[in-house]
Amino acid sequence: MTRKSKRDPSQSIRLPLNSKLEHAVLCGMIDGDLNLDKVTLEELSKEGQYVYKALQEFRKDNRKDEVSFKAVFFHATELLGAEPDEFRDFLKSVERAGVPQIEVVLDSLSRKQIINDLVNEASAQIASGGYSLLSLKGLLAQHSHDKNTLVPLGEDMEDVSPPEGLELPGLESFNKEVGGLFGLWVISGMPAAGKSTLALMIALTVSALYMPVLYYDFEQGKSVIRWHAHQGLQGNEKRIRQATSRLYIRHNISMLERDLEMVNEPCLVVVDSIQKVAKGITYRRESLETWVHKLEGLKQFGHHVLLISEKNRAHYDEASMSGYKESGEIEYAADAAFDLLLPSEDNSSVVDVHVVKNRHHKFHGHLTTLDRVHDFWFHDRCQKPKEID
Repeated sequence: MTRKSKRDPSQSIRLPLNSKLEHAVLCGMIDGDLNLDKVTLEELSKEGQYVYKALQEFRKDNRKDEVSFKAVFFHATELLGAEPDEFRDFLKSVERAGVPQIEVVLDSLSRKQIINDLVNEASAQIASGGYSLLSLKGLLAQHSHDKNTLVPLGEDMEDVSPPEGLELPGLESFNKEVGGLFGLWVISGMPAAGKSTLALMIALTVSALYMPVLYYDFEQGKSVIRWHAHQGLQGNEKRIRQATSRLYIRHNISMLERDLEMVNEPCLVVVDSIQKVAKGITYRRESLETWVHKLEGLKQFGHHVLLISEKNRAHYDEASMSGYKESGEIEYAADAAFDLLLPSEDNSSVVDVHVVKNRHHKFHGHLTTLDRVHDFWFHDRCQKPKEID
């Protein structure tokens, strides 16, 4: 399965250079200080295109030697059809402009490219009816990291280790074999296997210890979540206060970007369940796979994502990624994926956890067995129980 591109490159537009930048760029190219690939023909004026085409002929053999302005004038007027008087005036303006520091020209071109990409992205969003400020922020972040420099990977190979996730007390097996919560996790399983219970347990832990949590609930309702949190934490007021002071229950994921702006720091985004998203949003222009891709993109801003996924009935009794309901995109997006199976359909108090994807670590297979505590909390059999403070 291949991913669909968000923008059709053939429909992208190229914003023109202003005259000052165009003159500096062309002068640099004539002098051999700038490569022709720094701009495209569409970004230049009519006279600028004559210069560019002439230089393409002179650079056919990948030569970077300085080309005389007279040679450019002759080639453009005699072979390309440029009007001599107009082109002479234009070429004199280019020559008078000279070239400031090449780094300044490259920086200007880079900033112009950012604007160009933002315009194309915004145009694509307007055409599709799907508006995403996160996509625009992602473009800005991408350009800000580039800085017109290339740093070889070899210069950053000291102290290499797997990505460091958030350690989850009470779920030691997840810490040991998966490295803790990192990137995008998926929890799947048959109905009543404990997907929501495990998700809420993780959300309460992360909220208490690390960062805010945006919990998009399409399954239970706020009153049910309040009761489950209260019972899972055994009514301990101190723990409840710590675990819920930064936990926000939301029911409209179409407000995701605004919610993230209000939180204004990296957080955990929980969606229960991802299959309900397309049915719950106000404007159903965006498919389920589009939402999975959008949620995956939150990782580049330091957020973590936890998706609850339903399974097709035919895959209830097997641990695999092949049964995700309505979307195959989930298996590509996940950094780690867990399948919850009930050893006995008549007993939902015991749950087997299987790792079906583990992008950053080697472990796959049966991870641990979880026992329900007071119905709304799990105990990991692979670690000793601890007293609640």
